[in-house]
Amino acid sequence: MFLQEEFLDDLDLQPFAFGREAATSLGVSPARTQLVLFVVTALSTATLVAASGAIGFVGLVVPH
Repeated sequence: MFLQEEFLDDLDLQPFAFGREAATSLGVSPARTQLVLFVVTALSTATLVAASGAIGFVGLVVPH
């Protein structure tokens, strides 16, 4: 989670409130920001599923 925070601290997401064109005109790279957000989200999801996947599976199967 600390690694995720380090990646997200480097991003400037405020210009995206006005759209991609406005963010580009303010000097923010939308492609880079989108790539970093995708990678950080995918890694976070993979880590959480790997840690709690078996517990979640048992929680879904036992009631049936």
